[in-house]
Amino acid sequence: MRSILRVRPSRYGSTFVEPEAFFHRHLCFVATLLGSCLLFTSALGNLFYFAMAYSVGFHTLLVIPVSTCLVYRNRREIFSHSRGGFISAVCSLIAFICVLSFHEVSKQSSGVSLQILELVTMWVCAFVFFYGLQALWMARSAVLFLFLLIPIPNVLADRIILFLQERSADVAFWLFRICRIPVFREELVLHIPTLDLAVAEQCSGIRSSMVLFVTTFMLGQLVLHSFWSKSLLLMSVIPIVILKNGLRIVTASLLTIFVNRGFLHGWLHQSGGIVFYLLGLTIVIVIANLLRAAEGQRNGSWQRNES
Repeated sequence: MRSILRVRPSRYGSTFVEPEAFFHRHLCFVATLLGSCLLFTSALGNLFYFAMAYSVGFHTLLVIPVSTCLVYRNRREIFSHSRGGFISAVCSLIAFICVLSFHEVSKQSSGVSLQILELVTMWVCAFVFFYGLQALWMARSAVLFLFLLIPIPNVLADRIILFLQERSADVAFWLFRICRIPVFREELVLHIPTLDLAVAEQCSGIRSSMVLFVTTFMLGQLVLHSFWSKSLLLMSVIPIVILKNGLRIVTASLLTIFVNRGFLHGWLHQSGGIVFYLLGLTIVIVIANLLRAAEGQRNGSWQRNES
């Protein structure tokens, strides 16, 4: 049967030839994904419970939509490099079977993190089988981001939360000093006039921090081109998160002292993370625009040098 070709202009001025056979390939790939999800129904249910019950897992709800959007946005570049070679297909099929066999052996004893790792690995193997290694390389950002679907182990999560607590306490301490508020610190407890503040796990802002990381990753993929610019933008999330946590602590404390004691247990203290998340997102957008402008100047200087 003769293959029908659809020619579409790409955003780089070239043409993207999409054979009609791609529809069948996409259909088989989606069917494989759905079959793997049925196989891992219990693990996906546990993942959803983990995301809703624990702050450190809330970001996993955003991983699949973000990865899907990135693949769809760059679909022409990704699938125009689809070269399903025999060797890559065989290797991915062998890896797929090995993961499936390991799942059958370990599904009774393995935790949700290992099971989701197996599921994501199966998805990557299926992608290589249907589209090839070149397409995988073009979709590397979306594929690597997909591994954030794996829940963070408790030991690592505890260390991340403790790090955020300690650094947030540092920032709050110095902000109090800048505001000329007498303050004395004992590890994670800050003593100010008429108020003792314990920087608890809730003050780490782990949920809004992970969501901000996901948002920053998506923003970097949309507006930046350089690997180093994207990396700098992602690394800026850490100091921004610590700064916004410290600001949240100080703001709630000052309102409690000078305005109303109800602020200590009010909405701003308990559920005001969205306000400071938006503040952090604003800073991220400013940094992204600066990096984008720097990329434009660098590209302009290169073009002048070449001419």
